[in-house]
Amino acid sequence: MTSYTFNQRVADVLLFKGYFIAGHLYSPRVGYFPVYPESRRVFSITSKLKLVAEELSKTIVPPNADLVASREAAGIPFGVATALEAQKGFLYLRKEPKQYIASRIIEGVFLPGQRVVIVDDAVSRTHDKKTAIDQLTAAGLQVVGVSVLLDAAYGVTDAEQAWLRQSSEYQFATLVRWDDLMRYAAEKKFISAALADIVVAWIADPFRWSEDAENWQRFKAVAAREPNVVFDPSFKEI
Repeated sequence: MTSYTFNQRVADVLLFKGYFIAGHLYSPRVGYFPVYPESRRVFSITSKLKLVAEELSKTIVPPNADLVASREAAGIPFGVATALEAQKGFLYLRKEPKQYIASRIIEGVFLPGQRVVIVDDAVSRTHDKKTAIDQLTAAGLQVVGVSVLLDAAYGVTDAEQAWLRQSSEYQFATLVRWDDLMRYAAEKKFISAALADIVVAWIADPFRWSEDAENWQRFKAVAAREPNVVFDPSFKEI
């Protein structure tokens, strides 16, 4: 079950110079893409992190969670901040167990049967969320939801993500969707409508968009005039 209402409060917080990175950026899944929303930069501005955590904590109320869990690495600051805001315990999920002291994936204190919401910075393919759910479930915990700051799904089919987005078993909550955020940024004149249209078109069909050289040249011309976008060195490659 998906819970989504565009969170304007969070969107306003994300409209700061440095959040949108432009370039000839690479993803092993879809190849090259033009703009990346860098949520990791929210960590460094504690007032912004606190506000995001306040809104994420509200998504934990409906599933009545006992614990918040995040998988390393980018989700950890959001998970800890959300757990503090919601006054819930926190679990740290390693990608690989340590090879000394104690060899375990889940770090923290918990009891079998406790209800857990996974908190992360973003969701795209959902594969990492499935891994986290499997790890928590294997430890005897009950995963009841997944909450993220940004829904950054691109280049995936509905069928691939139906297990989460259309599930009656988990509540999936997101504060903002990437395409909605681009449109809102243009509405607030933080970026141009032309850049928003380009990114939304890429999100809708990244494979086809990236194959057209004219799309890249138009993007370069538009992005170069954006005062609130920062440029990856790869921008020069376009």
